[in-house]
Amino acid sequence: MRNYITYIFAATLALGGLTACDVVEGPKVDPNGFTGSTNKVLLEDYTGHMCGNCPRAHAEAARLQDTYGENVVVVAVHAGGFARIVPALGYNYEFRTVAGTDLEAYYRADALTGLPIGVINRREWNGSALTPYANWGTQVGAVLAEAPKMKLDVISAYDANAHTAELDIDIEYFTTGDANHHVFAMITEDSIIAQQSDYSLPSQKIVDYVHMHVLRGVVTPGGTWGTPVKGNTIVLGEKFDLSYTIPIDTNWVAKNCHVVVAVANDATKEILQVQEVKLKD
Repeated sequence: MRNYITYIFAATLALGGLTACDVVEGPKVDPNGFTGSTNKVLLEDYTGHMCGNCPRAHAEAARLQDTYGENVVVVAVHAGGFARIVPALGYNYEFRTVAGTDLEAYYRADALTGLPIGVINRREWNGSALTPYANWGTQVGAVLAEAPKMKLDVISAYDANAHTAELDIDIEYFTTGDANHHVFAMITEDSIIAQQSDYSLPSQKIVDYVHMHVLRGVVTPGGTWGTPVKGNTIVLGEKFDLSYTIPIDTNWVAKNCHVVVAVANDATKEILQVQEVKLKD
């Protein structure tokens, strides 16, 4: 089945930023026994440039990517009080986004636990989706050990003149599904240089911190939570080819951007599969 949807999302996206995480190409081998998987996991790191403990979580996200490579997709969500702009103190970069604000309002990450905090595959663990970075490794490993529910392939064709990208998203179901299955695409950006609090240092901050995996926005139909894959029952083995034309803000450095596509159960918000590709080769 081929569904073609062309969509240009014209809403204003606030500039968004994030963590200092190393990007490592290709899957790695975990010394504890992980040998690779077609299942992937989305790690959303709720953070803020005024959060002095957040660099520790950034380092843990980097460690997990170093261990599992492309099987771990990191998105840094700057939201809440620690993400506000305070120019008098040197925090003058606007990292917040519409999507990040929506996500923070839903999970109440800043309000309930303070930062840093993470969400692994938007799944509840012991009654809450919010989990401290010390537990990320255990939960990431648990997801990667599961059989994948679907195959998800993404191709991005960037047009520098039009400031758009053509996304082709192919989905093949290994299980059944329903109308609650939504698909969405996020843009992230690496290597944004801006001040970051860091309580481990005598200065309490790093002026030229390298922020990675910065959430820039959701750029597909339906806004933050996406649009239905089909709209009714999805049968085992069913395939979908979805096409979108997405906007690329001229303030983003295209060569540093990635497209993160996920399929989620909109009723529970749990991520069923995720894929990350470079915006432009």
